[in-house]
Amino acid sequence: MSRARRSGESPRAVRFRIIVAKQVDAAVRDAGTSRRVRQAFVAAHREIAERGCVAAHYRLSGPGHWPRFCVVQLPESWRLVMGFTEIDTIAFLVLDKHDNRTDPYTFLENAFNLPDRSGHGAGRSQGKPACCSDVNSPPLADDAELMSAIDEIVRSRR
Repeated sequence: MSRARRSGESPRAVRFRIIVAKQVDAAVRDAGTSRRVRQAFVAAHREIAERGCVAAHYRLSGPGHWPRFCVVQLPESWRLVMGFTEIDTIAFLVLDKHDNRTDPYTFLENAFNLPDRSGHGAGRSQGKPACCSDVNSPPLADDAELMSAIDEIVRSRR
């Protein structure tokens, strides 16, 4: 019997706290965001609240703090980018389309002063890295400066 059932909790109980930045909330509410993307966002939010980093599709790669961020791919080439400030706290930082005109990762590069990612991921033959570590731990923003920057962005964009 699972721990959730023994304790009387619903098996779908929320285990992770999610903080949604204002930009993400605005993108979900924007009339230009399709219903399909909005529904996928709601489903991803629910799944991440229940399962944490296991529900994210991949971890970003590259120099510096790039690997501290994870992504969920949504329909129509949209990306939901998140950071983990604590083991049970996830910050949704960016929700945007990823195409020839829009790059959701540019925001991360500028906001967190990340190293240039030119060519990063291009022509990659192997799969993208899992968001969680081998022991299902999220890639914590363990650097005080990065954690402070994530907190500031979430607070200023709420």
